Amino acid sequence: MSRVAKTIFPSYDRAYVDMKTIVDVMCSKAIERFQWNNYIRAAEISQVPEFRNIFLRLSLEEGQHESVIMSLTDRQETVLEKAVAGQISHIVRLARFISGEPQEAARRVYEHILLDHLNHHLQFTNKLARKEGLSPMARADFPSSGGRDLGKQSIDFREALKTPYDKTKASPLTKIQIRLALAQELQICQKHIGDIELCGDGHLIMIYRQAALADNIHIAMLQSLIDPGESELESIYLWELAEVVSFQQAANRASVSVAKPFAGILIEDRRHLDILTSLTSDLSDTALSELSEPWPVISSADNVSEVVEKVSKPGGADHEPEAQSG
Repeated sequence: MSRVAKTIFPSYDRAYVDMKTIVDVMCSKAIERFQWNNYIRAAEISQVPEFRNIFLRLSLEEGQHESVIMSLTDRQETVLEKAVAGQISHIVRLARFISGEPQEAARRVYEHILLDHLNHHLQFTNKLARKEGLSPMARADFPSSGGRDLGKQSIDFREALKTPYDKTKASPLTKIQIRLALAQELQICQKHIGDIELCGDGHLIMIYRQAALADNIHIAMLQSLIDPGESELESIYLWELAEVVSFQQAANRASVSVAKPFAGILIEDRRHLDILTSLTSDLSDTALSELSEPWPVISSADNVSEVVEKVSKPGGADHEPEAQSG
């Protein structure tokens, strides 16, 4: 049983919450949801009883962590406000990934995805303003032309596939940022599809569907960047490392409303990583042996608007995506 899940934490107030808290909560929700499913799947396919039991225990704690994160959001937030908050969080995260990403192929994928989400943000913010009026969730404004038009976001599946990184050469930062971006895309896509059931606005349903289609393309792009030669255990370890690094950034200078739950979850996720480290210690894998502290750090630069503006300019990222070689 997770210790942090035994505590009831107050939710933030959407009228006063700072943008960092919104970004951290939304991104934490995405990685926790993914990890819960990831460990369930790992337990299902594992042939080692000891590993299976460990994965089931970790999935239980990840599910409890997700419930803690979910409880931090303001209960008054509407469906559209949550959609806007998801877009804001992903745009901020992608801009920071672009700032620190050492691999050009991954950076170009983030830039491509960023342009799409700038338009998704514009679409949902406009709908929010028309349907519900001025909202605290609509405060973020990005200096761009509105990103790539929805009608231009659908590309051939073969163009979405990229050449995967080499696990023996790619930096740990590249490996974890791809995973965090992937978790966020999955969360946003699943929310769009789920929101369709709650929506009676035909035009908004169309936006949800088109945005989800683009998100599925993004998922294929990001998944194709991961080396298929990574073992199941190696992949599980990297996902947990990505989660720890994400929470480390969230806990750094966290607002009072979320500092304690973030710190508590980080402690437990570090323990998860220690458990996985003991499982992988017998693997003769140089890619894993190099993943020791200090762990990679996601850029926390405050130049999000600058990155967005650069990517949005003519000749920026709005180019034909680079297809998989061969």
